[in-house]
Amino acid sequence: MVCLQETKREVVNNELCESFLPDKDLGWVYSGSNGASGGIITLWKKSAFSLDILWGVPGALAIKGTWTGDIKNLILINIYAPCGTKEQKRLWEDIQSWFPEHQDAMWCVCGDFNTVTNHSERKGGRGMGRDRRTRNFCKFISNSELIDLPLLRQKFTWYKDNGSSCSRLDRFLVSHNWCSMWPNLKQLGLKRTFSDHAPILLEASKQDY
Repeated sequence: MVCLQETKREVVNNELCESFLPDKDLGWVYSGSNGASGGIITLWKKSAFSLDILWGVPGALAIKGTWTGDIKNLILINIYAPCGTKEQKRLWEDIQSWFPEHQDAMWCVCGDFNTVTNHSERKGGRGMGRDRRTRNFCKFISNSELIDLPLLRQKFTWYKDNGSSCSRLDRFLVSHNWCSMWPNLKQLGLKRTFSDHAPILLEASKQDY
């Protein structure tokens, strides 16, 4: 699976998606951008994942389906969170409200959360309301009973052009039963190329998501 954020694309087509994940057996869903702002795409190989349900709210796109034929009730939520404190809090509340209806599911919430869990995940920069956003985010992780896996190879995932500030804005959050299914999970920070964000990889015994 591949999860993309801030695509800046109002409309997405198969040709674009195949440029990210070259495969004729390709499934994908998207949430269009608002002009040049935002945009989310989630892609997968149909041989590995079968989509059952799709839903979302501004800033989050959720899919539920079956993985490799026998692992049912798997939910992946692709996040591109707003920067505002109130807007973030509303997004966390929206996502948390989905959990009671899907208690038996395995959850993975991933993407650009536009906030951090503690001060060590941010270097430089200024911003009003950052402490409140951090508290709200940590409360969401705790109340949702999600596991925040450590990031290996990199300390930060977002970098300002001149290097004056950097943060760990991107991550995978997974449920306990997800970790039970794939007990050797690793979250890896990869090399940054053209983007100001470094890609991250969720790896389990040579299976990548």
